[in-house]
Amino acid sequence: MRRIAAQRVVLATGGFGANCELLAAHIPEMAQAPYFGAPSNTGEGIVWGLEAGAMLAHMAGYQGLGYVVPDHNTRLHPGAITGGGIIVNLAARRFEREDLGYSEWGRVLHGQPGGVGVAIWDEEAHRAVAWTAQMVESQQAGALARCETVGEVAQRFGLDVATLAETLAAHNRAVAEGRDPLGRRKLPKQLIPPYYAARVCGALAHTQGGLRIDLHGRVLRPDGRPVPNLYAGGGSAVGISGRGADGYIGGNGLLAALGLGKLAGDHAATSIHTGD
Repeated sequence: MRRIAAQRVVLATGGFGANCELLAAHIPEMAQAPYFGAPSNTGEGIVWGLEAGAMLAHMAGYQGLGYVVPDHNTRLHPGAITGGGIIVNLAARRFEREDLGYSEWGRVLHGQPGGVGVAIWDEEAHRAVAWTAQMVESQQAGALARCETVGEVAQRFGLDVATLAETLAAHNRAVAEGRDPLGRRKLPKQLIPPYYAARVCGALAHTQGGLRIDLHGRVLRPDGRPVPNLYAGGGSAVGISGRGADGYIGGNGLLAALGLGKLAGDHAATSIHTGD
């Protein structure tokens, strides 16, 4: 261990997505989910801040991922599903509206039996996203199955063919009628063969909660006063997202890293000279 004397300290050690103990305490619904973030996000900065008397906020907040292909460690582009695809569980039935946010889908999919489902989309939806990095990587990894019939999809993923055929027919009727029993608001098109499919699971991308800070990035105590000389940014600080997967706001992780890094760094440097 090396001791370094400092007039100001900025905690920027990331979130706690790779810390099983903290996940079990604060995000138990995803504690056993696959983790798709940096292995260095073990939460030390948050723990150190807490030991210094800091207040925590939104520790249950996180970004989920609903389109992870676990067998190949790749992801689908969300547009494959929102552009007309569906997701079924191991019983070959739809269980949630597919225009739900990708973060929420991480929670929903992980809560299904086995924690997995099968995403199904067609040629038109595939062409719209085939050029994206996620789909190119998935294609190269062999994560995507192209199937000519419903029966081929069912056989490939161990689904009951009659139930899957019924599910697809019901979806196409819903598109034709413009009314989905699961409340899907965006019904782009009917699914027609050939189909593309992949086994998908819900995963954790990164955590959103952390140390409560003020506008200067100073770490706050429960009474609202700053902890002397202590700042936080990035995943160590609470961002602007809300509770759970539903409260995730796209870009919050980058915003917390870039924005709070700038604010905390500027104030820490200036305060050394001004004594604030």
